[in-house]
Amino acid sequence: LAARRTVQVLKLEIVREEAHAPWSTVDARTEDSTPVRIKCEVDGFKTKVSFAAGESKSDDTLAWARRLKAEFEKNVGFQGN
Repeated sequence: LAARRTVQVLKLEIVREEAHAPWSTVDARTEDSTPVRIKCEVDGFKTKVSFAAGESKSDDTLAWARRLKAEFEKNVGFQGN
């Protein structure tokens, strides 16, 4: 839910969502078609969340990954539709 809400708040286009017992991903696209992904993995009592943007490392893609992380952290406790 927090990953989906993060993508919606940042006004990104969701292109794929996948959820399984130990992990889930939300793949989206920025306005200029840069791919972004939020992946959540659960291992016992730990949850690892990774944020990726673009297909190569650049200042723009690193900035998108930081924006995803910051917005996700705001939305972790969000309850709603």
